[in-house]
Amino acid sequence: MNNQYSINSPTELTAFAVCANGLEDSLLSELKTFHGLKCIKKNKGGISFRTKPELICKLNLWARIPSRILIQLGKTQIENADELLNFAQRIVWEQWFTPLNSFRIDVNSTGKLPKSISANYAALKFKDGICDRFRSKFNNTRPNVDTKNPEIRIWIHFVNSLVTVSIDTSGEPLFKRGWRNSRGIAPIKENLVSGLLSMTNWNMIQPLLDPMCGSGTFVIEAMQKSAKLPANFLPSRTRRFACENFSDESPFKNVKWNVLREEALDVWESKHKISDIPIIMGMDIDTEMIDIAKKNKTKKLAENFDWIHSVDRFEVAQRLSDQRPLDMKALKIFLQVNIDNESNKSGVKIEETKKLAIEVSKLPRLHLCGLMAIPRANTLITDQRRSFKELKKIKNDINKSTDVRVKLKSLSMGMSADLEAAIAETDPNTVTWLRIGTALFGERSQI
Repeated sequence: MNNQYSINSPTELTAFAVCANGLEDSLLSELKTFHGLKCIKKNKGGISFRTKPELICKLNLWARIPSRILIQLGKTQIENADELLNFAQRIVWEQWFTPLNSFRIDVNSTGKLPKSISANYAALKFKDGICDRFRSKFNNTRPNVDTKNPEIRIWIHFVNSLVTVSIDTSGEPLFKRGWRNSRGIAPIKENLVSGLLSMTNWNMIQPLLDPMCGSGTFVIEAMQKSAKLPANFLPSRTRRFACENFSDESPFKNVKWNVLREEALDVWESKHKISDIPIIMGMDIDTEMIDIAKKNKTKKLAENFDWIHSVDRFEVAQRLSDQRPLDMKALKIFLQVNIDNESNKSGVKIEETKKLAIEVSKLPRLHLCGLMAIPRANTLITDQRRSFKELKKIKNDINKSTDVRVKLKSLSMGMSADLEAAIAETDPNTVTWLRIGTALFGERSQI
């Protein structure tokens, strides 16, 4: 057996970002946007590079295309099982985890494995070598194997007789973003979708249409990507990564996860006010798949936002209520009214608004705050004011009803093109919300 050589230093680690075959170029382009990666090299099934522990943690939070990030611990040539056992005994495992951790070993290969070694036998012998080392260092104590929910995951990759050993920093695969509530028969993985989107050269400005959207993976991934949100962070769900289970002796001991997550949260919160996300649409011939896509979309809204201004159907409101986490305050919503009865606009009809308000006010995890409307475009200010007067009248009529469990205190009316009319129609008993993105940030880019 050739001697193992060290591939890590105290300050820099040799890492490998795993991806699906065919996505290597897309992953390479993505990784080059992260400053601090060195010796970046494309390989089959992923990209190797050198970097600091902090940046590996940041990649786990932000990178959209890899399925996991591995740290390479060593390479060697082996000819038989005894040499593999000896190799496992030489790696300084106590630098990465302790006898109190559970672990799992996965083996994959390119080409032929050495004679008398199968994948299962290689995993067994390597496990024995790890346990032997721990017994010798910790008074005959060893970590346990857990194949279902391990705290530490070790990967062994054979290229014929050349074996590379890596430790997993991700844990759960990175394509599991955490937002999916429902799925179809064969859902596409989110990181594959992100890679395919990068291949289309979509500029995140032009509208995007997925004519066979299924459960909505392309639509939701495109929305996240255009908003520049972190791939594996949700404000409502703190995901733990495998490298957070590493021992205090590991290079990751000084990583400030609270700072990294705070940076990710800041981006999420700043996106609440962005108005220039492009039009992103999905459709499907299968009505069941459309329903699944809607559930996935509303779950993400229910878990990560405080206000929604555009609810116009009871089924949407009910999903939002059902999906609102119990440890969060009730989701504040406005009912969108189609105030000028335009066929090209969303919104509940004027005559049906009161009935919808009664139904929505009974939902336990929603707080109905008021009404929202967008008047007909390119009209005189007098016509705009007439529309806003009508919206106030609807609000006042609803507030007189004893069947509505809350009093509506707010109106969301007025955008950059009609804010003067909205201001003119304000009154001291109503909180008026103005949505003036274009006036602040400029016109949206057009095709």
